[in-house]
Amino acid sequence: MKYYKIEKSALIDIIRLTIEKSEEVKLPEPLKMFWFWKLKPINIRYSKEGLCINISIKVIFSKNLLSICEKITKEVKEQLEKKANIKVKDIYINLQGVYE
Repeated sequence: MKYYKIEKSALIDIIRLTIEKSEEVKLPEPLKMFWFWKLKPINIRYSKEGLCINISIKVIFSKNLLSICEKITKEVKEQLEKKANIKVKDIYINLQGVYE
């Protein structure tokens, strides 16, 4: 049996494209905390049960926040399981702000 490793950058690209399809949400720019450390909008960790994903987003002002977060969670999970054939354990949404 052959085993394949999928790079985190490929998974991040799948997640980014899924989020960019939505017109209600956008990803924030990476934040520089110190001169050596950046906070990226998408972080992925591997675990025995599946992927743990942290996503930071900004949402349009006039939209319902909970429904958008549920929609993004559902779409990201479906796309990763369908395209990469990887089990997703948890998806955490961090709402960083609102924009117009």
